Amino acid sequence: MQEPLIHRTIRGYQLTQWLGAGGMGEVYMAQHQTTRRTAAVKVLYRADQAARFRNEAYIQASVQHPHIAALYEYVIEDGTPCIIMEYVEGITLEKLIKRQGRLPESFVWKVLAQVATAVAHLHQKGIIHRDLKPGNVKVNKDSFAKLLDFGIAKSAYTPKLTQEGYIVGTAHYMAPEQFQGKVSMQSDCWALGVLLYEMLTGYLPFNGRTETEIRVKIEKGDYT
Repeated sequence: MQEPLIHRTIRGYQLTQWLGAGGMGEVYMAQHQTTRRTAAVKVLYRADQAARFRNEAYIQASVQHPHIAALYEYVIEDGTPCIIMEYVEGITLEKLIKRQGRLPESFVWKVLAQVATAVAHLHQKGIIHRDLKPGNVKVNKDSFAKLLDFGIAKSAYTPKLTQEGYIVGTAHYMAPEQFQGKVSMQSDCWALGVLLYEMLTGYLPFNGRTETEIRVKIEKGDYT
């Protein structure tokens, strides 16, 4: 799926490396042919998600914070929406936890403080991230963290994008109310708590073989 876009140019950025895929788009590393600036380019591959993709760009463009990946441009190239954003060096906390298990406490507190300031900044602007998890936080070799992926973030101006009865988020990190389709800033605070627990212990507080099993444990507050 990723090969045809390598070496393609989008608004002066040549796609050089496939970085991964999410629920809506594929992400590439790219370099601007004139300025040589490195960026990450997210290309929408699900046409049915165009409104959500546009909302992601709108929200990310509305925030400037040292611990949030910056958005450079939202463009439509040959009919395909693309988000051009800051390329964040480093490794995701998800990969770090998989590699090392529990992380050093001094590192954990440092990273948590940075992510919490980013979340506080979002909340001051009326934005709920809704998908705080280790895969959406990158840290570099200096333990400098950046929050990524605003694919399901919600602001006061976000149009209704989720059908009734559908839940939005990643089950392991969801607050009990999210399973009822209700979400608030407190839901992000719950996810920060799960993130803290996972960084300190190396495993998830609420786990199960199915989403239903995870949900039951979360709603009961049943964790190790």
